[in-house]
Amino acid sequence: EGATATLTATPAVGHQFVNWTVGGETLTENPLTLTVTSDITVVANFAVIKHTVTATANDPAMGTVEGAGTYAEGATATLTATPNEGYEFSYWVVAGDTLTDNPLTLEVNNDMLVEAIFAAIPVPTYMVTVIVNDSTMGIVEGAGEYEEGIVVTLTAVANTGFVFSHWTIDGEVINDNPMTITVDG
Repeated sequence: EGATATLTATPAVGHQFVNWTVGGETLTENPLTLTVTSDITVVANFAVIKHTVTATANDPAMGTVEGAGTYAEGATATLTATPNEGYEFSYWVVAGDTLTDNPLTLEVNNDMLVEAIFAAIPVPTYMVTVIVNDSTMGIVEGAGEYEEGIVVTLTAVANTGFVFSHWTIDGEVINDNPMTITVDG
């Protein structure tokens, strides 16, 4: 009786000291020094260390990210980037690093900010090539490189003394002039 007791709370890995409960009273100092005047029960209260994983998309119109939340220290967070139609997942940015795995698995040891980078899927382009059976008879306007799905108008212009006869596309004869085609290859 009358002696001084010093108690030190040492948390296990992944845990943190919260407080002491001493006779219904909450104390936060650690180490805790008590003067012993009678039998006493002292409870050290610990809690799991938790971290927040924040995951965002560089543009929410391009895609979404799942897996953000609060995780216990040392836990594994799995983040999945899902692109919207017309977009594709490119990479993650984590603490300045670029990572390409999708889904992405991370060990959580601190608060983390993760960004999924999405980009528009490039529209393929195709060359529309026109051959004139005899260039002394006329020219064709509208040839060139176009994005897939574009409607192109081709116009045959006959030189003086000549008339337009027809187009031939993959063996099919077409008489319309001008002619429109949808670029698909």
